[in-house]
Amino acid sequence: MKIYFVFPSKKDTELFIESGVKNLLLSYYYDMDGTKLSTLKAEHPDISIMLDSGAFSAHSLGDDITVEEYADFLKDNMKYVDHAISLDVLGDAEQSKKNYDELTKLGHKVIPVYHLMEDFKYLDYYCKTCDYICIGGAVGFKLTIRDLYNAVNRIMKRVPGHVRVHILGTTNFTLLYKYPTKLTSCDSSVISKAARFNETLTLDGIPTRTEGVQGRRASQKEIDALQRHMISRMLKVEKDINEVANRKS
Repeated sequence: MKIYFVFPSKKDTELFIESGVKNLLLSYYYDMDGTKLSTLKAEHPDISIMLDSGAFSAHSLGDDITVEEYADFLKDNMKYVDHAISLDVLGDAEQSKKNYDELTKLGHKVIPVYHLMEDFKYLDYYCKTCDYICIGGAVGFKLTIRDLYNAVNRIMKRVPGHVRVHILGTTNFTLLYKYPTKLTSCDSSVISKAARFNETLTLDGIPTRTEGVQGRRASQKEIDALQRHMISRMLKVEKDINEVANRKS
């Protein structure tokens, strides 16, 4: 399994890589000219990059991304990318499917996104047409931990063994350990966000306030220290899960 760390600021990217991060997720919505993507790959050619459309971020800001725009970007920049996620629409499974079909017809190998709580016919369709899918909605639907576990479990039971699975927007350790041989990858921006608000990770990978900096914003030195600590935690979890998966395979 691979944990993709969401692309942070330029300064933080160097800290991430120095701390051992090898997998990064970049958003098209925040890099529409491809500058960050091409620069990152030029400076760190061994980094594995997963590209996300950024549709959720765009929608949250009242903006939209068209299939044509995303397709043009993929055409010009896939040489820098290991995997690209399709243009999904949270709350509109049919439009997500249409976008995936359109991008595929244009010759782009993209990973479709099935959102929690959608009709299983969409999940079945994706599993028949490709060997790598994303599970989305863990953030957008704001489910309780119990509901999240139950929803993911129902999906995992339905996904064929040959299909790889990426969970979008979560590095909940309990969830990741539950499927060591089924989960191929996941991603999260928790490290970039949490450290700036004086937070670190609980045993389950959930952000929590740190002691000693309550009531004030962390200094840059404290932020760097928190980020290094959380990166180390996540990389250890990634290693442990892969060791479990190897024993079971």
